[in-house]
Amino acid sequence: MRCLILAIVLTTAFGDNVFGGKGDPDNGCPVPEIKPADLSTICAEIECAKFTKLDIDGCFEARKYSPAKWVSTEVPDSFMGFRKAFKNLFNYIEGANDQKEKIPMTAPVSNMLVMGSDEQVKVQYMSFLIGEAHRSSTPKPTNKDVMLVEEGEYTLYARAFGYTGFMASKSLIKQEFGILANELKKAGVEVEWSYPITMGYNSPWDSEKRFEVAFAAKAAPSPKPKDLDEICKDIECAKADIHDVKGAPNVQRKDYYEANVIMTEVDVDPTTKKATTAAYNVAFKRLYRYITGNNEKGMNINMTVPVRNKLVIKDNEVSHQFMSFVLPAALTDIPAPKDSKVVQTKEKAYSVYEKAFGGVISEADSETVYSREFKNLWAELTVAGIKPDFQELYTFEYTDPKDNEQRHEVAVLISQNSDIAMEI
Repeated sequence: MRCLILAIVLTTAFGDNVFGGKGDPDNGCPVPEIKPADLSTICAEIECAKFTKLDIDGCFEARKYSPAKWVSTEVPDSFMGFRKAFKNLFNYIEGANDQKEKIPMTAPVSNMLVMGSDEQVKVQYMSFLIGEAHRSSTPKPTNKDVMLVEEGEYTLYARAFGYTGFMASKSLIKQEFGILANELKKAGVEVEWSYPITMGYNSPWDSEKRFEVAFAAKAAPSPKPKDLDEICKDIECAKADIHDVKGAPNVQRKDYYEANVIMTEVDVDPTTKKATTAAYNVAFKRLYRYITGNNEKGMNINMTVPVRNKLVIKDNEVSHQFMSFVLPAALTDIPAPKDSKVVQTKEKAYSVYEKAFGGVISEADSETVYSREFKNLWAELTVAGIKPDFQELYTFEYTDPKDNEQRHEVAVLISQNSDIAMEI
């Protein structure tokens, strides 16, 4: 119904002074050459993403969007890429899901571009909003290229315009992005320039059409993490070679050495596919009891850092989680665990891209914080032109939760470690 052909070429700086519309005599704002279809009229006929308007002066609309769920797919880098992406999403709502259920179409169809530091498009994602009726119990995609994405509250600055013909032209979209960018800069609004967004609301056959270009509000910087060298002066740290990542200033590559570890599975709720704080505490206590004497030799073993959590992703959901401690490098006579749920093994070398951050994390905010930081890691890597496979994720904890200064890390696997699988 609302097929969008969004073949956008955005390889120029967004700040170019490009104004294709006439000035509004009342407020000096550039107006579109063609008036967009009224949004309230559109949303009376089809469910739309919910937002509230913010009272911010400028020649744009500031919106705070409510939390929502989207079904998304990467737009292939090919001539027919947008058609294929749309078809993947349309097939999902037509029944290509585990419930074989038809899901009503919504608006807008959103397209996010990720721009590299070279101002070239690195990757694009197309998304359909999941309506309220299916948000709490959403059918899972059967196509591996389609994924469900949860979004918390976020702010967008948008500019709407109309167009004639089958689709908005490349030149018109580019022009409107230029106008929006200039107006945001004039207003002193900080946005995520690397992630331009388009939103389409109409079928190509509608007589009145609405298209929007937008930028998201710039996210607050992550809290500064405690210095790793300072931590490792007081406690043994897992040995790793650390490298900067070109184009991703807040990301490092860590090449971890082979090491002896103890591991245990963290129980995941079969319905939510998430581990509770209680489940993490149980897993930690199992491992802590091992190093404080619950082993076949009654041996006390020094604590090391980080405490690592590994998340195995299957079909866009967490299928298993494992917690592990690295044993001290000098420990050679390693005792076997007494607890059958604890496994001692030698882990092969592996490599990750990681992003560190600080701040005290409350139990209530934990899921939100880690989701945000994984998203930040993905964003930085994508802008740098790196597309890791997010099928194996890690969190690393270096500090006591009660410490004033904290260090947490989120990471994604680079090279597969075949010996990490556990039989519990």
